[in-house]
Amino acid sequence: PVPNSMLVDLKFEDTDELFAQTLVNAYAEAYRDQNLIHRRQVVNGATDELKILSNDWETRFQDAAAVVRSFEGENEVGTISNSKKATDARLAALTAELTAVGIQRIQLESKALALTRYKRARVIKHLANGVLLEDENIRVLTSSVAQKEADLAGLQAKYLDQHPEVTTLQEQIKSLRLSIRTAVRNKAKAADREHARVVQVEAKLKEAIETAKRDERAIADLQRQYQQRVDEMEQIE
Repeated sequence: PVPNSMLVDLKFEDTDELFAQTLVNAYAEAYRDQNLIHRRQVVNGATDELKILSNDWETRFQDAAAVVRSFEGENEVGTISNSKKATDARLAALTAELTAVGIQRIQLESKALALTRYKRARVIKHLANGVLLEDENIRVLTSSVAQKEADLAGLQAKYLDQHPEVTTLQEQIKSLRLSIRTAVRNKAKAADREHARVVQVEAKLKEAIETAKRDERAIADLQRQYQQRVDEMEQIE
């Protein structure tokens, strides 16, 4: 071979010029044919190797694509986005509701505590508690007692305590006070019941929020797993 070229320099000397030329040409043709055969073998080998690599790539890609399709079918991947939106909205709504219920619970705790001393009171003479005076029935009863006590004071100024009008008015006042006591006790018990109900609602809301958070984490995990499989498929592609 001639250095730095694709040529081959052939030399052969003989006294018979025609023989020498024939031999050199034959050698050149054999060299050419052998070189072509070698090149074909190299090309064929490379082609076979390329086919093997291509088949291997195709197999791995199809396997990865099958994994992605299987994951999509098993986990309804198409609905993940909508599920995430619904879960986020549910979590936001539950959190807002929990905040509102928490405020209500604190208010009811204060109300129930303020009414505690009235639950077992035998005599209720003064109603300074604003929570009680918010009740229309208690307000009317209290106003009636005040009016009748004023009337009683006027009668007692004119008559003895044994006077029928005085005793009748006293009985009416006593009856009204009993009604007030019953109403106040009922109000206090109702406050306790309402507080207990709100505490239960708050507990259920907390449980619902924890469930929503678990759903949120599960959806995020599905998204990560799906993206991992898609990335693996795209790397092969």
